Amino acid sequence: MDVRSQILEYAQKLFFQLGVKAISVDDICGGICISKKTIYKYFESKDRIIAELIDNHIALNRKVCEGFKTSTSDAIEELVAIYRYNLENHKLINPVFISDIRKLYPSDWDRMQRFLNSSIHEATTENIKRGQEEGLFRYDLNVDYVAFSYTHGIINMLEYFATQEKFSIGELNREYIINHIRGIGTEKALQKLNIIQF
Repeated sequence: MDVRSQILEYAQKLFFQLGVKAISVDDICGGICISKKTIYKYFESKDRIIAELIDNHIALNRKVCEGFKTSTSDAIEELVAIYRYNLENHKLINPVFISDIRKLYPSDWDRMQRFLNSSIHEATTENIKRGQEEGLFRYDLNVDYVAFSYTHGIINMLEYFATQEKFSIGELNREYIINHIRGIGTEKALQKLNIIQF
């Protein structure tokens, strides 16, 4: 792994565990045994590390979600695959990380919200239409409104997660995805949902 990737990987680990505010460039340097001069060769500030991590997160999620459209057997499997991916990659996130990004890095938070409101809204719309064609989601849905509600619900879930310490992001995501499928699913979908291992 190259030095730039090492910096990003270790910084993300620290930010997820302890939040952004609590971590300094010195903390990142100490964890991977490099000098501040080396870090500043790649990133002009901690802010730039955070911005790049957000950009990478958006790009990777876009790619992963696109891949699940073709690698899953139906619309519910697609949603479950995304849930499992998020569970594995976000299970160690501390609520303070989301809180710090919202409060201290509003431009990065806004970029995340724009991604959700555009790319995720579009992917959700396509998923709902796929589910309708497969007889899994009801035909009487206002698809655009359901996609809008689902997307904004993710933002609300993240904001709720940032205010409490009782529930993990995985637990909230599980509750969210199950309620979404129950709300729009046909009897065929509900039967399928009952046998899925979350």
